[in-house]
Amino acid sequence: MKRLLLIAAILLTAVTAQAQISFYGEIWEDRPGGKLKSKNWTADGHFRQETSHSDGTTNVVIYRADSLKYWMLNPAKKTAMTMPKSQMNTNAVIGMKVEDGRNVTRKLLGLESVEGYECEHYEITTVTRMANGTEQRNVRYEWVYPPLGSWLRYEDGERLIMRNWAVGPQPASLFVVPGDYAVRANPLSTEGGIMGIIRSTTGKSDAEIKQTYDDTNSEAKSEMEKLEATRKDASKTDEQKLIEMLNQMGGVLNKKK
Repeated sequence: MKRLLLIAAILLTAVTAQAQISFYGEIWEDRPGGKLKSKNWTADGHFRQETSHSDGTTNVVIYRADSLKYWMLNPAKKTAMTMPKSQMNTNAVIGMKVEDGRNVTRKLLGLESVEGYECEHYEITTVTRMANGTEQRNVRYEWVYPPLGSWLRYEDGERLIMRNWAVGPQPASLFVVPGDYAVRANPLSTEGGIMGIIRSTTGKSDAEIKQTYDDTNSEAKSEMEKLEATRKDASKTDEQKLIEMLNQMGGVLNKKK
């Protein structure tokens, strides 16, 4: 699901500029025999993504433009976690300053056809300035179809394509958390990020926490390495990183129940 949450953030960014466009679209792997990755809806700046897995479970991400919040739903358990968009940045989710800023440039490479639709092919370069003085650089590509206000093809090591898309009104109920769901704030937004959660539960200093990482069991180390890899991935925006890290943290918390 981590990859699909990233796709949700990318699509949301793409359609924000043309928020009045309402449409449904499916994201597929762009290769022979490629699988369906997710189903996506957008309307009035709101966004919904549904991802079904081979084990029969489904995950849902909802973003509402009026409240500037994200929700991650677990339909099987009828639960949802919410996170303000204002806190969706790397420094906030980690709980300490790790980035000084970033610069994103878009270069139009030309016009190309994607399954019969003329798209604008962009090269997007992201340079992230880290707090330690280093820089990270990454390049991705998007084939944007202007009438839709979104990309039809996306590439950043994996090639994705939007198919079976259709412009038109979408049911308002798609962008609302059902009334019988138990909703809670994500602890990352209320406890000062990952470092804050660890501080409040252990009483340790930041230096002690870093030492604790080295002393934890192999599973915990693996989870922290995944979070660190996500944090350092310069190909992702702050929002994309946070969505992916929230999903990783959610998986850890579920294992501990």
